[in-house]
Amino acid sequence: MLTDLRIRNYRLFDDLTVRGLKRVNLFIGKNNSGKSTVLEAAALLAGGHSPGVLVFRNLDASKELVIAATDASRNEWTFTATVKRSSVSTVTGDRPEVNFSVDPPPGPSYGVGYVPNNVGLVVREVEVLSRLRRDQRTEVVLDILRRIEPRIQGVPEVLMVDGEPRLYCDIGAGRLLPLELMGQGLVRALRLVLALEHVSPSPTAGKLLMIDEIENGIHHEALIDTWLAVDEASRRSGTQVFATTHSYECLQSASKAVPPKDLAMHRLEVDEGRTVRCVTLDSEAIEATMRYGFEVR
Repeated sequence: MLTDLRIRNYRLFDDLTVRGLKRVNLFIGKNNSGKSTVLEAAALLAGGHSPGVLVFRNLDASKELVIAATDASRNEWTFTATVKRSSVSTVTGDRPEVNFSVDPPPGPSYGVGYVPNNVGLVVREVEVLSRLRRDQRTEVVLDILRRIEPRIQGVPEVLMVDGEPRLYCDIGAGRLLPLELMGQGLVRALRLVLALEHVSPSPTAGKLLMIDEIENGIHHEALIDTWLAVDEASRRSGTQVFATTHSYECLQSASKAVPPKDLAMHRLEVDEGRTVRCVTLDSEAIEATMRYGFEVR
């Protein structure tokens, strides 16, 4: 599990340090404060340093990108990259070339999953559910879906419609209904559970799941159940969670559902000079934020 993260010269971050990471980490702050960028950087470092993960927008070619981390065993590693502009021009400008180096050489990479902020299921996730059914490991999925929709009779069925796989639910209505008709919150919850259950770990390292705008598509009354599901699946699968939100209700629900020892809230603050710093809230600060309704966005 990662405990500290440092990001230098990546997009809007000149030098950002995030300390006190826990099993479940919730990043809060105003729009354009860099919440999603933290997730990108952690995924880049922990997920095998794949060049394909890099987002080239706002990268400064004159500076070296550095992402460093420490884990619970006090192991440290650093990822560095430099961007060079080629002489070949395109309609959108010069094509970037990236040189990578890692110092010291990394150990086995963490298994990393990423859940974007759109709520629709993709074919890969439908395939994951099909494998769960095949292996008779669907109990956790059914339990979590029933937290949000108690009428569900069984795990969603994968059916082909116009040549495309779609999910249908049985709620005792006499026929199967498309999952989408049950609400975006149910689709979102299913997506989160599938991601938590099936991040592939390395032999010696752990698993990380990045969730952008975790509350997206979920009704506020279902947020606590969603966080209970995330907390349960995270503990069972040994997955460290990094999530972003701009919702006070989401923050409040997380504080009620996740044990204080396992939850860290990190607020990104931007000053007038566009410098970003991270303030990590301890359990007392989280409680005060919830009690007095302090600004979290």
